[in-house]
Amino acid sequence: MLKHFVSAVTALCISAGAVYPIYTDNISSVSAEDLISGECGESLSWTLDSDGTFTIDGTGTMTPYNKSAVAEGIYPEWYEHKDKIKKIIINGSEDIADYAFYTFPEVTDVIISDSVKSVGNMAFAGCEKLKDIEIPESVNSVGLWAFYGTEWIKDRQAESPYVVVNDILIDATTKTLDAYNIPNVREIAGLAFKDTDVTSVYIPKTVEKIGNGAFMGCKNLKNVIFGHGQYENGQPKYNIKEIGQSAFSNCSSLENIYLPPSVSRIEKNTFANSGLRDITVYDYIDYIGEKAFNMCSNLEKIIIENPDCEIFDSDDTICSTGVIADGHVNVFQGTICGHTDSTAQAYFEKYAVSFMSMGIEKCKFRSLDFKYLAGDANMDNNTSISDSVAILQYLANAGKYPLSDDAKINADVFNAGDGITGNDAGAIQNFDAGVISKLPESFDDTYITWNSGDVFQWFPKQDFDGKGSVINDSIKINSFPEKTFIWKENIRYYTDGTKDIILEYAGYIGDFFFADLNDDGYPEMCLSETIGSGMPMDTIFIYDLHNDKSYSILDCSSGEHYKFQIDKETGQLTVYKWYEYSSLGSPETLIPQIINDELVLN
Repeated sequence: MLKHFVSAVTALCISAGAVYPIYTDNISSVSAEDLISGECGESLSWTLDSDGTFTIDGTGTMTPYNKSAVAEGIYPEWYEHKDKIKKIIINGSEDIADYAFYTFPEVTDVIISDSVKSVGNMAFAGCEKLKDIEIPESVNSVGLWAFYGTEWIKDRQAESPYVVVNDILIDATTKTLDAYNIPNVREIAGLAFKDTDVTSVYIPKTVEKIGNGAFMGCKNLKNVIFGHGQYENGQPKYNIKEIGQSAFSNCSSLENIYLPPSVSRIEKNTFANSGLRDITVYDYIDYIGEKAFNMCSNLEKIIIENPDCEIFDSDDTICSTGVIADGHVNVFQGTICGHTDSTAQAYFEKYAVSFMSMGIEKCKFRSLDFKYLAGDANMDNNTSISDSVAILQYLANAGKYPLSDDAKINADVFNAGDGITGNDAGAIQNFDAGVISKLPESFDDTYITWNSGDVFQWFPKQDFDGKGSVINDSIKINSFPEKTFIWKENIRYYTDGTKDIILEYAGYIGDFFFADLNDDGYPEMCLSETIGSGMPMDTIFIYDLHNDKSYSILDCSSGEHYKFQIDKETGQLTVYKWYEYSSLGSPETLIPQIINDELVLN
């Protein structure tokens, strides 16, 4: 079956429900004298008649043409007749090759038979008079800017900023500001948003592929949110599987992005010359391609969780800048975090060059195997008087007796948060002597002081645009001195400096509490969240950081809704439960507890 795409009055007929012919056999051109002919594949031939009708007949695939060939002046053999071609009919071929009809000035009509499965890069680009195209449902792949500059694409853009062909978003180059209403397509084609002014993008949960260069050059793009479906085993289900080469290159305002667990590769140039400041390459990603993070001058930290992740072997795979010194050398000035003896560490050791004479610092490496132990300054997995000595030596001569970044976190145990001082050495001596029973001994005012029995609610800072939207905010809490909790506009997570743990990306977290639900002396993170769209579900999530466990209520099939709230009289954390319809039950206020590793509401 063909979808008949036309313009002007004909387009109105389509929207009114007009029915077009269904083509199942090869399409025959109008009978006319064949003037010119040739071959365009092992079993494909072409003819051009005196009426200007160009026809391809046969079976199989077309002879390939690509950008390099065109750059060298190698075109399809019918290119010399392009000024005579007015109508194109594709019969039998399984594809339309890249650049097959690039900049043909007189073409007005194209008919594609249902044998065609793909339309190549720039196939009809620059055909300025092309207005009418019949594209069959058999086409499941559309290349980069296949119809760029045609009257047909301009007519579609006038109807909607999103031009969709067979479940593929092929063009959105007229879109500005937020792109939160992208249709539920299967694919976002290459260059679809190239150089647009979009600031935020919501990728629908239906999208499986983002094509090469899809968002290349979107310099105002700050937020990329991947939609997901229902939860499975407590985790959201994503459909996105492939993010193409250069997909987010030259996106200079993009400071962070979360790559869902359905994505296993970061391709060539994906984030090259972007504004990324930090990124976590999670353990489900097994490949980082050539120049993936090339020329990322703002990148301060990259976390690579997979110890066996394949990293393209070049100094420009992860780099901040290029330096001319005995040849061109690429330098990364940030921190690479990875497991000991991992591919990340091997990459660091091979390419962590330093040009101190030019003011360029050496890259740093931090191990993901780090486990926080208050006072363990010498990293021997024990806190003793020797750690006090290590701190005093560091303070006396840091060059001779350095402390790693992990060691500095452990060592900061007096007025924690103010850096390494002699008081930290003294606190460790007091702990070793039994004068104090716990480290850190004290905290500075960057920490929230939580005491057993407290319920602390985190209200993130607001901006001043009158809309009350959340801006970046972070807190530290004394119960977990090695962790920082971060709330950004579209992401909530915590970090220990080497590993970022995502709580939710672009979810709608309503309330965020710290409260001890299992009586172990450490607070759990208690979040209220709205999941889904259309008929959203209000539910709760609990993260037990001390015991590395999580709890949630995700089965709300009977129309239940849940959220955390504080009892104003007792100050106790409670769960308010209500129903979609009052006929299902009356609202209740329940007390949450964790008993024997189970969430109980009484």
